[in-house]
Amino acid sequence: MFPGKGKSKERKPTDRFPFLFSLFIVVLLVIGGRLVFIQAVQADKLDRLARAQRFRQLELSPERGTIYDRKSEILAISVDMDTVYATPYQVKAPRRSARLLAAALGENRNDIYKKLIAKSGFSYIKRKVDKAAADRVKKLKLKGIGLAPESKRFYPGKSIASQAIGFVGLDNNGLAGIELSYDTYLKGSPGRLTMEQDPGGRPIPGGQFKLRPATNGRNLVLTIDKEIQYKAQVELKKAVKKSEARGGWMIVMDSKTGEIYAMANEPTFDLNKFYKAKPELFTNRALSDVYEPGSTMKIVTAAAALEERLYSPSTAFNLPGTINIGGYTIHEAHPRGTEMFTFSQIVSRSSNIGAVTIGMALGKDRLYDYTTGRFSLNTKTGIELPGEGQGCVPPPDKWSASTIGNVPFGQGLSATALEMIRTVNVVAAGGRLIQPRIVKEIIDSNGRSLAIKRPKDQGKQVISKATAATKATILKEAVETGTGQSAKIPGYEVAGKTGTAQKPKVDARGYDPGKYIATFTGFTPVRDPALTILIAIDEPKGAIYGGVIAAPLFSAVGEYALQRLKIEP
Repeated sequence: MFPGKGKSKERKPTDRFPFLFSLFIVVLLVIGGRLVFIQAVQADKLDRLARAQRFRQLELSPERGTIYDRKSEILAISVDMDTVYATPYQVKAPRRSARLLAAALGENRNDIYKKLIAKSGFSYIKRKVDKAAADRVKKLKLKGIGLAPESKRFYPGKSIASQAIGFVGLDNNGLAGIELSYDTYLKGSPGRLTMEQDPGGRPIPGGQFKLRPATNGRNLVLTIDKEIQYKAQVELKKAVKKSEARGGWMIVMDSKTGEIYAMANEPTFDLNKFYKAKPELFTNRALSDVYEPGSTMKIVTAAAALEERLYSPSTAFNLPGTINIGGYTIHEAHPRGTEMFTFSQIVSRSSNIGAVTIGMALGKDRLYDYTTGRFSLNTKTGIELPGEGQGCVPPPDKWSASTIGNVPFGQGLSATALEMIRTVNVVAAGGRLIQPRIVKEIIDSNGRSLAIKRPKDQGKQVISKATAATKATILKEAVETGTGQSAKIPGYEVAGKTGTAQKPKVDARGYDPGKYIATFTGFTPVRDPALTILIAIDEPKGAIYGGVIAAPLFSAVGEYALQRLKIEP
């Protein structure tokens, strides 16, 4: 023993029992508490996780509806393709698999490798590959790599009516054109496959298996005639190239029903390779762009004066070479001295001075009423396409002293081509305002036609039949002896009006020197109109007049369309 130290007390074995017992109780309580937490609090969450591991759900894509032209020619269809996918945790040799897949698919090896080692149960390698590529992948027989059927949109006509038809994205959702506006009808409803699988991803024999089939999309029949559309695009492209213009657009419409036979834009793009095109080419300028209509507006001004019985076609006017309105001098397109014009000649020879004289006689209130209230020049047509623009006609209380000197011949207001063709067609349709349309029919998966709601004011009478008939005769004179002679079609009577409008500056007041839009719009045959056509050439170089640049297109496309529709001379 050491000095100052007492004798140590030895602990008996029985002294450890309370401590061990207490520790045992604590452990039991922890385990029990954990069990209660798992079975009571986390039961639903863990059940969902277990089911997610045991059950595999696949969304079954519906087949997108086919788009046809009026003659049942296919404009857009879905074709069967294969999508290459991976189940990453099943891939045993990701680097080797990535190398082989890259060679088979023509893709980057590193990009594929990243997908193969992703911490997920599913990863797309490449979507919608052709049969040859799919066959190359099949031959590799790589573990964890599979093929799933998908559909891809295909456009047989390539650039035919590209801006009107539009296109779809990788998931078959409409992104532009009729593909977008009728996406709800075309895309259908997806189905779902649920099956029970083992940890290796293999279906369990006798396990649960549920199938809800996809509902395919509805088919769409457009009013477009593929051949007339093609002819319009060919002629428009030639005219734009010849005049070195920025672009152009054309609409060919049934005068009686408003059905659009063709809606062409130049430049255009291949719908099958839309991702390679510049985004600005997707714009359907025929319905979205607003522009000053120029002398085609004289149709409205003259029709209003006839309807109000201010003048007759033979009324004579002694017109000076210029006229001063509100401090601005109005000129003719071609300088002249004082000259006698009849009312008909003011339209047929496209006199700006004459149009202003008629407009002043009408007064700003009546001119505004006819332009907007009756001819609906600043009202959207409601056509079944996205992106429709809207023209602007300033209300009379906003007019300056010089406005009455601009509006009668189509400057100082704006319209879309679609609004303008509807306006001109009032004359062709016997005074009725016909709403343009591009969808003819919707067909469900069983082949049944679905009813389509049409505008309530379809065919509303806005001027009398007598006024429309008189106006048609004047417009026929404009083609036979006036500024629109290049629009003549052998064997058929043509009525129409030329237009050459200055383009306003984008960021400033006034007009851009040297920039014009040359237009022609008209209808044929005059006695029983079947076709109304509008052509616009944007910023032509050299010759700038609608009668020189746009009118010949009316002749070429109109003659072809008349023969295509079997309309007798």
